[in-house]
Order: sequence, then C-alpha cells, then structure tokens
Amino acid sequence: MSTDHPNSAPSPLVNTPAPVFLSVCPGNIVIVQSQQQVAQKSTDEGFIGQVIWCEGGARDPMVNTMFQVSNDDDGEITWVNADAVSHVLLDNVVFKVDDE
Repeated sequence: MSTDHPNSAPSPLVNTPAPVFLSVCPGNIVIVQSQQQVAQKSTDEGFIGQVIWCEGGARDPMVNTMFQVSNDDDGEITWVNADAVSHVLLDNVVFKVDDE
C-alpha cells in the first residue's frame, strides 16, 4: 500500500555559494586567515601561501579538510584547516625559471 508523502521543505542552502576551500588544489595561491587561539584575543592577521598538499576528511576523503601551505613571507610550511582559507588568488601556478 502506498501513501502520499508531502514534499520536503527546500533546503535553506539552495542559493548559497559553495565554500571557497572546496575548490582548492595543490599549486593554488591562497589567503589564510589566522586561526583563533583558545583564550586569546582574536587578530586579523593572516598570510598568503601556496598549497602543497590537500588532505581529505574521514567522512568523505574527496572533501578537503586540511591543507599543507607554504607561507610566502617566511617559507614556513604549516597545516591549516580548510575553513581558514578565505580566498583563492591564483589557480595552479607554475613558475618558469630561465637557465641563462
């Protein structure tokens, strides 16, 4: 016996753009916002860096949750949470060095 079910309510996220970090891949130049440290005053500091590696999550390995990023200011390589990436500046940058 079949029963009629009312249509489900539309998702409130239908017209919401996807988070920036879903499009990040190795080679991208990104802006990383500094993360809030527990019990410390928040700052607006961040840095520009190049993504070296993307790590998927436990629930869905195809969704990036962590990035290994090389800081362009000091060369430090750090792991950052995906939601700390606020902008993707350049996609898959390859720098050519002339051997002259």
